[in-house]
Amino acid sequence: MRISAAAISGLAGAAMLAFGGTAQAAVCAAPLAPTDVSLTIVYPPTVTYNASACATINPANNNPATLTAAFNAALTAPGMADDFTFIVRDANAAGGDTGSAFGLTFQLFADNGSNDGGYTISWSDPAPTDLPVLIDLGFIVKAGTGTAAYIMTDVLLTADPNSGAGTFKVVLDPNKNGITPGLSGLSILGANVRPYTPPTEVPEPASLALLGMGLLGLGFAARRRRA
Repeated sequence: MRISAAAISGLAGAAMLAFGGTAQAAVCAAPLAPTDVSLTIVYPPTVTYNASACATINPANNNPATLTAAFNAALTAPGMADDFTFIVRDANAAGGDTGSAFGLTFQLFADNGSNDGGYTISWSDPAPTDLPVLIDLGFIVKAGTGTAAYIMTDVLLTADPNSGAGTFKVVLDPNKNGITPGLSGLSILGANVRPYTPPTEVPEPASLALLGMGLLGLGFAARRRRA
């Protein structure tokens, strides 16, 4: 296929997150794989997002600008409209880490304070006018001595009524080029945010037939009254 310092209220859905990629990016190459990460948002209906691209990156430091530049250099073309914007990074804050972008507020918690790849991600709309939206999400995972970047496209950030939540989980092979399940940092980026318009329901043939018969009956009744 192809989440203010204010407290997040009314969390709407649980999600299990793995990593994904953009249409412009190359597909994942060994030692990375699309199955390293995934995102499942339960809101109904339940939707699971998988990676379409990923890459190993080597940022010089954990500064947001440095991380973003390394990510965009690896997975998007320089200067393109879909270059990713930094949203939030796990800094082991006791109350969770908060970031704002695209008119939304995002909060990131490491589950149980562990580094096993479990995170809770929540998003809210302070307005509230923006949710739900579609967004391409980028993830930078630092684990062991390696750093990997992933993208997921067309992720639907749900609203219930003006917030949502998900669970991020990383499943990495310990033998993958030094990138191990012992995470030491997670950063989230975003791009290509656009409004989400629910699909219009198309009447089923049986419903259309009943409607047609009803209109036909009204026509006959009108003619009889005129006669």
